[in-house]
Amino acid sequence: MVLDWFTWNGWTVAIVAVLLILMVSRSLQWPANVPPGPTGYPIVGSILLLSGKKKPKETFRQLRVKFGDVFSLTLGRNLLVVINGVDALKEAFIKRADDFSDRPDTYRSATLMKRKGVAMSSGQHWKHTRTFALTTLREFGFGKKSLEARVMEEVYAFLDVMGNNSGKVYDPKHVIQISISNIICSIVFGKRFEHSDAKFYQLVDLLEEAFRLNQTRSAARNMSWLRFLPGDFFKIKRNRDNFYEISDYMQQQITDHRNTFDPSNPRDFIDAFLKEQERQEPGSAVFEDFNLQATISNLFVAGTETTATTIRWTILQLIYHTDIQDRLRREIENVIGPSRFPTLSDKENMPYYKAVITEALRFGNIAPFSVPHGASKDVEFRGMTIPKGSTIIPNLDSVHFDPNVFKEPTKFNPDRFLGEDGKLNGKEKYVFAFSLGRRICLGESLARLELFLFLTTLIQRFELLPENPDKMPAGPPSKGIQSAVLLILMVSRSLQWPANVPPGPTGYPIVGSMLLFREKKNPKDTFRKLRVKFGDVFSLTLGRNLLVVINGVEALKEAFIKRADDFSDRPDTYRKVLFNFSGVAMSSGQHWKHTRTFALTTLREFGFGKKSLEARVMEEVHAFLDVMGNNSGKVYDPKHVIQISISNIICSIVFGKRFEHRDAKFYQLVDLLEETFRLNQTGSASRNMSWLRFLPGDFFKIKRVRDNFYEISDYMQQQITDHRNTFDPSNPRDFIDAFLKEQERQEPGSAVFEDFNLQATIFNLFVAGTETTATTIRWTILQLIYHTDIQDRLRREIDNVIGPSRFPTLSDKENMPYYEAVITEALRFGNIAPFSVPHGASKDVEFRGMTIPKGSTIIPNLDSVHFDPNVFKEPTKFNPDRFLGEDGKLNGKEKYVFAFSLGRRICLGESLARLELFLFLTTLIQRFELLPENPDKMPAGPPSKGIQSGPPDYKVKALKIN
Repeated sequence: MVLDWFTWNGWTVAIVAVLLILMVSRSLQWPANVPPGPTGYPIVGSILLLSGKKKPKETFRQLRVKFGDVFSLTLGRNLLVVINGVDALKEAFIKRADDFSDRPDTYRSATLMKRKGVAMSSGQHWKHTRTFALTTLREFGFGKKSLEARVMEEVYAFLDVMGNNSGKVYDPKHVIQISISNIICSIVFGKRFEHSDAKFYQLVDLLEEAFRLNQTRSAARNMSWLRFLPGDFFKIKRNRDNFYEISDYMQQQITDHRNTFDPSNPRDFIDAFLKEQERQEPGSAVFEDFNLQATISNLFVAGTETTATTIRWTILQLIYHTDIQDRLRREIENVIGPSRFPTLSDKENMPYYKAVITEALRFGNIAPFSVPHGASKDVEFRGMTIPKGSTIIPNLDSVHFDPNVFKEPTKFNPDRFLGEDGKLNGKEKYVFAFSLGRRICLGESLARLELFLFLTTLIQRFELLPENPDKMPAGPPSKGIQSAVLLILMVSRSLQWPANVPPGPTGYPIVGSMLLFREKKNPKDTFRKLRVKFGDVFSLTLGRNLLVVINGVEALKEAFIKRADDFSDRPDTYRKVLFNFSGVAMSSGQHWKHTRTFALTTLREFGFGKKSLEARVMEEVHAFLDVMGNNSGKVYDPKHVIQISISNIICSIVFGKRFEHRDAKFYQLVDLLEETFRLNQTGSASRNMSWLRFLPGDFFKIKRVRDNFYEISDYMQQQITDHRNTFDPSNPRDFIDAFLKEQERQEPGSAVFEDFNLQATIFNLFVAGTETTATTIRWTILQLIYHTDIQDRLRREIDNVIGPSRFPTLSDKENMPYYEAVITEALRFGNIAPFSVPHGASKDVEFRGMTIPKGSTIIPNLDSVHFDPNVFKEPTKFNPDRFLGEDGKLNGKEKYVFAFSLGRRICLGESLARLELFLFLTTLIQRFELLPENPDKMPAGPPSKGIQSGPPDYKVKALKIN
């Protein structure tokens, strides 16, 4: 036993002795003129200076006073050299970048990260990885879905959550982190996650923990032997486990991508890496999975926590400096207005915002020591020798809080960056929040974009107040390279709309006037009552949005025809974000004009080219009649066959082919389109309160609409890819080929001629060109089976003009006034788009003595004309004769039916729709007698709750006429 005891203690003494010898021998190898610094203790070096309650920033400030701009410390057997001050920092990391651009060999960089990734690698490996990352981030930031649109998608989600917590005291930390993380997800993984996604929550928590654990690493990362001590006081082991958990998550994403990888269509950063991986020689040290894991981890940690923490720091300062908050809000309103969402182009006109965010970056000082650098060789620097392998600390705090650079640095004062002319004075160049030199943060442009869009929209729409106005919260001293705490009170800010906005009902907090659209209440009825009370122009609030409803023939024509420049935009809604502000329906400004011009020109070309539009329609009419004939005498619902037939016409124009009615994928597309159209019946309110999608479940079907959109977009993209693979520019076959041909002619990066805009435009053509026409046909058939006198009279006109057997042609239409009266009455009575598609005010508009604020959502209430008894007598009756004069011809009242909207945004498919309606209905009535399932009672459906109004479901018996 004594021998065992002696042997164990002998080994212990030997091990300790060896450690001491190694540490002492290493320190003896340093040159005599290493930078000066405090004397360290055996084994631990200067670690005691960085322990206890004193912040490292304060310690370094004191050491700088004593030892100068370049001093050193020992931590274990490592030499740390701290570089301070503007001149020394620029000299080291800009002028002498070759000497100071490596990363030091620490436990994290060498053991955990294996010197991989864009943050922890060095030399050629780092250069190649960084070049690839920068190139790919640019491609996926400004390619199919612009970086600004990605950020705005998360801004909307963020604002919705903030609005949902309006008036409550709460910590916004987590929602900010999730929103910022989602932007990186969209670039790296090609998708965003719902805030309720459990795995995504876990990832965000892991990233936040990794960031927080770094607060203890300033000392411990240079003394990695501490991980062998019992327990885990320095959290080195937890940091390791955290890293492995994040790596496992990233590897799963890589594996999922590899299983669905298409090298001809890279979707995101991972796909771009996999594509490059295939191009490289086997065994490439750069393009291997662990480097991809490490790079993704770097992007998430750098791109999430730093930006999120800066936003929290800024909010903290603004809630305790309300004068700064108010002044910033005034600038936002002067440049952007109270309602329109900001765009990056606004930033150049906002010097005070720039001053505020620059001061927040300086004062927040969230990475006071940047990320450690390493000396790649022995370096002579300012008369001192910095040994190869030393850890170099760029002390950014030494500039940000230097009273010789910034007067009264402990005060939050944006004015320090402004000159007498109100513009930036040049001092912003001394704020190194994203580091400096070659290792400057590669995500700086993304971070600055996020900061601008998140903070300006937040201040524009909310007043921020502290939980305790008398005392700013104090957190524990920051012991690492990041620091920040925050708890705020959100108070919903009534948008500073002018006093003379259109009148309307008083709304409730958060939900506004949404209760007016509660279940069983038809919005058409609600709007009719509000018009009686408030006049032809009234407003409502839905969430944070102002809706202005325009009613009556005169007001509608004045707004959308005479004042088209003011009312032709689309409002900023969640649906518009889904469409990425693209397509012919949801875009605005020049983007919309160019897209619409191209679409109209191309539709004409392929409507009257090699295969005329009339012939395309008649091909589907014959297929439709075959199905009807096969069901002759049976009672059945014609809804699906009508939808399939109308969809096939769009397919022939857009895809260059029609599908068989039994084609499974085509059936799926038609079902998705029909469901999307139907789900819009809940959209009038919820589309303006997109935060509702964050509620548990999916009561408002917003998530389902989103999922449908993505499924339809995937289908469209597959069609585009198939076309691209067989594309012949000398022989364009259809709409997609025409787009691809124009895409080749344009400069690279065209916002109009890019794939997502093509996807969105095709989607618009299908929804507008399928469901609206199919629904009108169904409305007309419903009326004809319950008004057999009208059906018989229409058939007589068909027999007189066309005959009982010849198929109709478009030229017959001008000789058929009763058909014109019937279809016009069906369009009026069916009223399938009673509120058209929402418009947006492109600027503050004076209209009829009222001010409609820029960014307001404008509702053209077509129902206010179609069911106005002053325009149409007994409007609730189906009566085609209202459109005929005594001579049996149209009497001019048809000009008051705005079924295809009015003004510049009139439906571009109107001529196609009218052709389809004529050919389908006349051939149907010519060849079949239509009877109802129950002659005694017309079916009644639930009241329409949204922007489309479909007929109730019904069944028909079609008897073939011999």
